[in-house]
Amino acid sequence: MSHIVNIQTEIRDPFAIQAACRRLHLPEPIHRTVELYSGQVTGWSVELPDWRYPVVCQTETGQLQF
Repeated sequence: MSHIVNIQTEIRDPFAIQAACRRLHLPEPIHRTVELYSGQVTGWSVELPDWRYPVVCQTETGQLQF
């Protein structure tokens, strides 16, 4: 039997993003505007291994886009 789970989260603290990147041995997040598949977005970008586009944390709204 399969299950679908939706997880809703908000990221609002830039220092928490930096700490998580250090803990996971990821490059430091950079506040910038990036081009995602669906268009441009501005926020703290986090590069993940083998991902084409970064994860962008918009701390003003708490949203993550990737």
